[in-house]
Amino acid sequence: MAIGDVAAFQERWGARIGEDALAKRVIAELWQHRDQHIRPVLDAAREQNPILDPVISAEPVEMAQHVADHFRALLALPSAAAGGGGRHAGPDPLDFVVRHAVRRAQAGVPLRSVLQAYRSGHRSFWAIMCKVIGTLPSTSDAGMRTTMLLSDYCIDYTDLISLVLTEAYVAEEGSLASERARLTSTTVDALIRGHLPLHADGCALCERRGITEGNAMVAVVARRVGVSPPQVAPRRLSELAVLLEQLLPSERFGSVVDARSDEVVAVVACDADAGAQVASALRAEASHALLPFLSQVRIGIGLDVREIPGLTSAYNEAVVAAELRGSDHAIRHLLEVDVNQYFRHTADATARRLLSTLHAEVRAEPLCSTLSSFAASNLNVKECARVLEVHTNTIYYRLNRVQRLTGIDPRSFAGLSQIMAALQSG
Repeated sequence: MAIGDVAAFQERWGARIGEDALAKRVIAELWQHRDQHIRPVLDAAREQNPILDPVISAEPVEMAQHVADHFRALLALPSAAAGGGGRHAGPDPLDFVVRHAVRRAQAGVPLRSVLQAYRSGHRSFWAIMCKVIGTLPSTSDAGMRTTMLLSDYCIDYTDLISLVLTEAYVAEEGSLASERARLTSTTVDALIRGHLPLHADGCALCERRGITEGNAMVAVVARRVGVSPPQVAPRRLSELAVLLEQLLPSERFGSVVDARSDEVVAVVACDADAGAQVASALRAEASHALLPFLSQVRIGIGLDVREIPGLTSAYNEAVVAAELRGSDHAIRHLLEVDVNQYFRHTADATARRLLSTLHAEVRAEPLCSTLSSFAASNLNVKECARVLEVHTNTIYYRLNRVQRLTGIDPRSFAGLSQIMAALQSG
C-alpha cells in the first residue's frame, strides 16, 4: 500500500478524533497502560480462535511483540493531527504488518487464517477500548458519541490493516510461486538430462518426491502433435501441469511437473511399475478433468527406469509415445506400443527412403482402411470382410487394386508389412 494512503488515514482520523475530547482521553489512557493489555488480547484471541493457540505457544515473544505493535499503531496513527502527546506512528507505521504477512506466506499459512486471526485480535482491542470508555467520567451523550466515533475508527483501521496485509501476503506468495516454478523448471531440466540438480534445493525436492536411485521412475510428456498450429497457449499448459500434479496424488506418487514452452514434462516416481500406474491414474480421469485438454494434446509415458541417468531415455521415449501415429489413444504408455510401430516411427532418413512411395489412392479411402483391417485380421480376407461389413469379393478387388498401384502384393506378409510401414510413416 502507498505511504500516501496511510498518511490520508492519519490525517482523516486525526482531525475527527482531535475534535472529541473524550476520545482523546480514551486513547491517552490506553497508551499509558498499553503494555498491560498485551496478555489479555492474546488470551482472548486463543479463546475466540483455537487455531491460534499453537501459534501463540510456538512464538510467544513474536506474538506478544506483534500485539504491542498493533496497539502502538492503533493508538498512534491518528495522534499527530490530534495533539498526540508524544505518540508517534513512525515513517512506516504498518511495516510490522507487512513483515508479518511475509512470514506467514513463507510458512504456508492460508491468508484466510491470517485475516481471521487479525479479526480475533481486533475484537479484543475493541472490548478493551469500550471498557476504558466506561471508566472515564462523561455524560451519556458524550459517551455514546465517542463510542460511535471510536467504533468507526476501529472498523476503518481493521480495513486498512487487512488491505496492507493482503497486498503484502499476495505479493510474497507470488514471489514464492515464481521461485518454486524456477526450482521445478531447473530440476526437471536436470533430470531429463540424466543428472540430479546442481542446486541443493533441487536435490532436496527430488529427495522429498522420491525421485532417487532405486525407485521406479518414469517420464511423462504432454504435447500437441499432428495438428496445426503446434503450440498450445502457455496458460493452458500451466493449467495442465497443475492438473497432472493433482491427478498423481502424493500418497501414491512423487512428481515434479513443469510447463515448458511447448509441452508439459513430468518426472514421476513410485514403488513399482511407475509407467503403468501413471497411465492407469490418468486414464481414470480421461473422461473428466483431463477431457478438455485431450482435445489439444496427447500424453506420452516412457518406460520405467531406476537410475537418474536413465531419465534421458525415458523422456525421449515419452515423446515418441506422444507422437506415434496410427492410434486414437490420447494417453499412451510406450510399453503398450507394438514394437513394429515403434520401429517405423523411429526409423531414420535412410530407412524412410527405402520405403515405397505410395500412390495417393492407396492412402485414401477405402483402400487405406481396408489395408489396416486386413493387417489387423492377420491377412484373413473373410475376417476383414466381416469387420468392414462388405463382401469378400470387395476385399479381393481392393487388394488387387493396391497391387496394381504399388507393384507390391499386399496378401503376402512381406508386402503388407512394407505397405503398412509406408502408410504409417506419413
